[in-house]
Amino acid sequence: MASEEFNKFEGAVPHERGGLVLGERDGILIGIDDVSSGLACGCICPNPLCAAPLVAKKCKPGRMDHFAHYKRRDCGVALETALHKAAKAILEEARQFEVPAYTEWFGDQEEVLLKGRCLQFDEVRLEQRTGRIVPDVILIKDGHELIVELVVTHWCDQTKIDILALQGLACVEVDLSRYREVPSLHNLREIVIRSAPREWLNNPVGVLRAQKREAELIAEAQDRAATREALIVKVIGSFERIGPETNFPNAVDVPEFVDKLGLNSLLNISIFGDQCLSNRLGWQLCVLEAFVHRSFMAGPSASAFSTKDVHEKIKAFRRQGFPNWIDEDIRADVLERLPQYRSSFDVAKAYLEVLQGAGILQFRKGWSLSANFRLAVGEREWLKTERARRRDEVRDLARDIIRSIPKGERMGFDYDRWLQMPFIPGSTINDVIRCDPDPDDIDDLTPEYRTLTADLSALRDMFAKSGPIPKNMLFFPLHASVQRIKRDRHLQALAAEAERQRRVQAEEQARIEAERKRLENERLAAIARQEQERQNGLRRLAAFRTRLAAEFPCETFGDLERALVIAGQPAVSLVQQSDRDGERVEDYLTELSQIGALTGERKRRLAAASRQLYMLSGVAKDRPRAMQFLTTFNPAYGARPIDLCLNPDVSNDLREKLYSF
Repeated sequence: MASEEFNKFEGAVPHERGGLVLGERDGILIGIDDVSSGLACGCICPNPLCAAPLVAKKCKPGRMDHFAHYKRRDCGVALETALHKAAKAILEEARQFEVPAYTEWFGDQEEVLLKGRCLQFDEVRLEQRTGRIVPDVILIKDGHELIVELVVTHWCDQTKIDILALQGLACVEVDLSRYREVPSLHNLREIVIRSAPREWLNNPVGVLRAQKREAELIAEAQDRAATREALIVKVIGSFERIGPETNFPNAVDVPEFVDKLGLNSLLNISIFGDQCLSNRLGWQLCVLEAFVHRSFMAGPSASAFSTKDVHEKIKAFRRQGFPNWIDEDIRADVLERLPQYRSSFDVAKAYLEVLQGAGILQFRKGWSLSANFRLAVGEREWLKTERARRRDEVRDLARDIIRSIPKGERMGFDYDRWLQMPFIPGSTINDVIRCDPDPDDIDDLTPEYRTLTADLSALRDMFAKSGPIPKNMLFFPLHASVQRIKRDRHLQALAAEAERQRRVQAEEQARIEAERKRLENERLAAIARQEQERQNGLRRLAAFRTRLAAEFPCETFGDLERALVIAGQPAVSLVQQSDRDGERVEDYLTELSQIGALTGERKRRLAAASRQLYMLSGVAKDRPRAMQFLTTFNPAYGARPIDLCLNPDVSNDLREKLYSF
């Protein structure tokens, strides 16, 4: 209906500045067909910023009646403002609106989740804020709101669509851009309410139904997978019970068509696993006659045949038991689980592939004579199939690209018009698709077509696989999408760099912390070692004192602890330094303890003499030096002076020495 209303005015020539067909009189919009000619119409410009008087111009047949500004230039936005106002007024007065069907793509199929219908609403609100947006119209029915956005020149952008989805608001966008020259409000009423193109920008109920439908499809797919697995297991079990296949009957004579078509080299050739078909010449001749020769004789109308058809023909020729047919959708899995299995079906398929390699057959949704083979006899019908394949390939690529563009950015894209856009100088995209390949090479796609499909694939991969952004956008509305992709990738790069910096800082912090812990552990270990050395020194000092008290209890050695000096260091300090120094002190005490080996009287006399010498050492000015002299080995005496104190001669000499210190 929308196209009929629009086409009624196609014969008229619109006004050069847009064809203003609606004016405002007494605050009410009125069409050009409903007023008198000239200033008698009494209308002003619908643009509130202009409000200039309008002149109604009734044109001759072939031109469209319209309003014009009186004695001034067109304000430029009167047409859009009038159409927008009229549409809102129509919805406010009628309280009716036809919502479109809500559809969703599941794989390659589009399903209708909510049917389109015309609804009667309870309340209409114009230009009232709801949440973060101010929609054109809000229709209310049973407490539920429906937002209607009226589009004349500017469509809703993706940001507004995202806000609608975030707030859970149902919204329909109505495209009024093609109805700028509708001269009657009566016609415009039907267009706004029912026939103008419209689509859902957001539908919470539809989204929930889509999610539910997707869950159902997933469950169905899982059930099909389980059924398929059970069938695979069943087929494998049946194979395990099949015995070896029997042989063909005797070979037959080679008919004349083999020589005529040049098929001699394709007879009696070895196929891997054909032991199950012993009469090699017979079954291969059967295939050539039933399919190659008959397809040739049938000409372009020959229908394609499948591998299953060939296998059934071999079975009929053989007339003996064969394994059950393996469905194509499970065949690969069955053979993967039984790699050692080679059935007559596998042999038949391998022979067809040999014919394909020889250029006799080709496979395109079925086996048929190849184009080269047909071209040898003047057949060129395959070009139609090639063109159709190209059209399908380009259409599928373009469809994938358009689906990747947000709805608000792809409005107005027309695939048929896109095919007429120039691709190379002098050729449109459609010309490149229809260009005939080289008849001597069926796989030749021509450089231009190869470039076209490569560019389309690059645009598709830009969305689907995060591929690079191509330079050639091929006239698709991709400017906003490309800018968004660049921004997203830049943000991802910044996030990745920030993450890398964070990891580097974390690693550096961990390294610093590990170094701090190592130094702290070394410091604590050093303190522990010092404490251990101190404890060992105290232990050795206690042992030293215990031994002095045990081995030298006499009064003479009461202060021997402070007087003993070894290698210039007091023994009481030396014994605390290390285990080795402690051993030196122990050895020195052992030497001193040898004095204790004297017998009773000598020991008493030695003690008395030692006491006397010790007392004499007290008169010395340097008593430690005197004690060191008495207790240190002296080469002049051949012993320690204190050990010779019993000798009267030596004793007198020692007294004199002690007085000298």
